[in-house]
Amino acid sequence: MTTNRNSPCVVHLVRTSHRTVDGQGGGNRPPVGGPDGGSSSVYNSSEDEKGSTGGRNGSGERGNGRYEKKLMPTNIVSVVAFNVVYNVVLLNDSTIEIGQGVSGPACQILRSAWAPPAWMKTNGMVNGNGTLRDGPGSTIWESYSRYLIKFLDAYKDAGVDVWGMTVQNEPMTGFVFAHRWNTCGFTAAKERDFITQHLGPNLRAAGYNTSTNFSLMILDDDREYIQNWTDTILGDPTASQFVAGSAIHFYFDEAAHPDPVSVLDKIDARFNKFILLTKASRKFGDDPVGLGSWNLAESYLIAIIIRN
Repeated sequence: MTTNRNSPCVVHLVRTSHRTVDGQGGGNRPPVGGPDGGSSSVYNSSEDEKGSTGGRNGSGERGNGRYEKKLMPTNIVSVVAFNVVYNVVLLNDSTIEIGQGVSGPACQILRSAWAPPAWMKTNGMVNGNGTLRDGPGSTIWESYSRYLIKFLDAYKDAGVDVWGMTVQNEPMTGFVFAHRWNTCGFTAAKERDFITQHLGPNLRAAGYNTSTNFSLMILDDDREYIQNWTDTILGDPTASQFVAGSAIHFYFDEAAHPDPVSVLDKIDARFNKFILLTKASRKFGDDPVGLGSWNLAESYLIAIIIRN
């Protein structure tokens, strides 16, 4: 791709096809501001307001309380006793309903786990550097897998079918000291074990089956990690049967590989599972949105189209 710096609206593309684009996504985590949390203004911020075919919503993300987990257990580790009651007001009158309303094709809802309850983590905090306590096969790991399924069930009970989920948003941030956002650290091997021994079988038993009606995705982090994640998880026959594809973010793409598209091509050919770009979000200076910024448009174009 080349651009004319003197006329930033002129973009020359080299037409090379690599993957099929299923649609344009939009993030709809519990937002802040406005009678509907500001979500309708996000979906209607461009002329092509009917173009969003995917929405991303997170478990354990920060928000304004329109969606909250109540009665969070503080010391219950028994799988039988473990129960979370959800306030699903958001589902009935906010972002998901709005997203379905403005989307032309059926809107596919993707959810992503950001953090377990703090007591399930090694550092006792929802943010910061910490991992899931006690290790594979433990009651904590089993309880957390069922916690995630309860999240999916809460949506289903409210009439919202979730198309897919990622095991963990940006799992490598869970190893960053004093990381400010909600997180939980997983290495590729730990995520494989969590899927194989807990989440995968429990999802299937609850009716969320990767081969028929549900898409479980691995990684959900920067592209530089995808080779290790796919080798470790998709290369494991037991784990692979529960996984529909891989999710990647566009941050630090330049660190991934001199030719980042070739990495995805090889993974495509080897595993025959989809690769989904689940996050591309940037801001410049004090402007949180960057409407009208050609530099921002170019960065998204490169990340979303050219490098995929």
